[in-house]
Amino acid sequence: MRELIVHGKSEASPAAVIEQGTGEAERILIGTLGSIPHVCRRMKVKNPALLIIGEVVRVRKQCSG
Repeated sequence: MRELIVHGKSEASPAAVIEQGTGEAERILIGTLGSIPHVCRRMKVKNPALLIIGEVVRVRKQCSG
């Protein structure tokens, strides 16, 4: 993620990590590009996990009922 920031992506960009997607143990962690590495370490995220970066992360609030 440092590379994205170094090349101009804002640390404030929305970011999410989906761990164990579609499984019973699915977790979705939300943060920013700058904070999500710390969130993942604190929450001990394990693979498989998918990183999503950008405004699409904000759409989750609209889609989840």
